Amino acid sequence: TWTHLLTGRKAEGGHWYQEIYDYKSLPLFVRENTILPIGKDVSAPDYDYADHVTFHIYELKDGANASATIYNTEGKRELVAYAKREGASVKFYVEGAVKPWHILLTNCHGVKLVENGTWEKHPQGILISPQEINEEVFITFE
Repeated sequence: TWTHLLTGRKAEGGHWYQEIYDYKSLPLFVRENTILPIGKDVSAPDYDYADHVTFHIYELKDGANASATIYNTEGKRELVAYAKREGASVKFYVEGAVKPWHILLTNCHGVKLVENGTWEKHPQGILISPQEINEEVFITFE
């Protein structure tokens, strides 16, 4: 399953799709089992990417692992995020975190429990903010 980055629309892989895009839209799709880090600053290309980064998780399937690495503006590794799904639970943690970060469960509409974090509904899914940035966050789905 692929998810359109800008609209959240899902599309099955293995097919050709014919769509029309204008200069205000792009055919950007994110593959399942992906963590896509998106920074808070949209006004400049060079900023502190790790500061208040949001890790968008796309369709993490049962038994799947995903990771994402963030590099600083000098090209050095700043932090690495990991997620593992087992049944109705996801374990998420970040190595090297010294600045606030968040998780966005894309196209998710409810969670049963979040350990080491708080959650709220977001237009794109469920937004989770950890209580301790250097501790694991455990998420249980409804």
